[in-house]
Amino acid sequence: MGKLVDKATGARVVVDDAEMPAALASGKYVDPGVVAVHRFGEDTYTTPDVAKNEGGFAPRVTGADVASAQGHQIRSSENTGIIASGKAFVGAGLGAASFGMVDPFQDAQ
Repeated sequence: MGKLVDKATGARVVVDDAEMPAALASGKYVDPGVVAVHRFGEDTYTTPDVAKNEGGFAPRVTGADVASAQGHQIRSSENTGIIASGKAFVGAGLGAASFGMVDPFQDAQ
């Protein structure tokens, strides 16, 4: 007698040893020692040690990583182009003309 996990419900099911290969081959059940992973666009199952090793090669993207990338894209788009270059040139000229007494970029900092 062995235990398998029903993929649909997640419930543990007791299966005869003789029926175990057929139950696993049906795809309806998985071994309780496996974990669900997402690979190449589809959900599948693997052993915990393989999932841990794969996680080291392809770490998961967290919400903080996404927010950081979005912030970088926003800053990059705001600081690129002719208008942004013109503002920087005029601001640098104003700062140089006042010998650093006026900082035109103070509010941006």
